[in-house]
Amino acid sequence: MIKAELVVSSPNAEVFLSSLRPEVGREFSRTCTEVSGSNGTMSVSITADDTTAMRAALNSCLECIKVIESIDKITKVKNE
Repeated sequence: MIKAELVVSSPNAEVFLSSLRPEVGREFSRTCTEVSGSNGTMSVSITADDTTAMRAALNSCLECIKVIESIDKITKVKNE
């Protein structure tokens, strides 16, 4: 088993959590993912059977975070 923990501090941490929870709730045969957070920090814990599964799980989480950050940036520019 391979384990990784991704910790993100951001004003958008609560949005990250609510966006990732549906993904975490799905069952995958080679990974187990848990999310938690509070006070502007989010933690993602991943346990995977192999490096390929770990990479896929991390990429999925990071891509979701990237999209949320991009949307936040766009909406801030439009509101200025």
